[in-house]
Amino acid sequence: MWFRKKSEKTFKQTIPAPPPRPPEPVPEPLTRRPVAGASSDWLDEIIAEHQQQGAFDNLPGSGRPLHLEGDFDMASHLLKNSQVLPPWLDLQKEIRRDIQNLAEKGAVSSDEVEALNAKISRFNRSCPSPSMQRPLVTPATLKEQLPRWE
Repeated sequence: MWFRKKSEKTFKQTIPAPPPRPPEPVPEPLTRRPVAGASSDWLDEIIAEHQQQGAFDNLPGSGRPLHLEGDFDMASHLLKNSQVLPPWLDLQKEIRRDIQNLAEKGAVSSDEVEALNAKISRFNRSCPSPSMQRPLVTPATLKEQLPRWE
């Protein structure tokens, strides 16, 4: 019996709880370097900071207008004078001619409309803005679409 009481006594002894852990530090969120052209807020902040420091006060030519001639305009000048168009504009002209020819023809086969719609789909994928995309045509809407392509 003595053995039982001793074991009961040791069994009833409680193990002290471990001390509470300090909270783990929260890592700082990763900051990404801004992508050029994504947002100008970071650039505006940098410019404003340098303006406050006076970095732009004594620049040569301050207060006079900029003349953007020379190398800056050379590429656009060459393309304009050589009558080179981006591929999507050449395709637009080709589609316009096809629509005019099919509208003048009158009776249009489904193969011709399919070929024209393939060109329009290629145009829609290549034009720079979604607002410039055009709907596909059907034989019934061919004449209605002509003004949209002019």
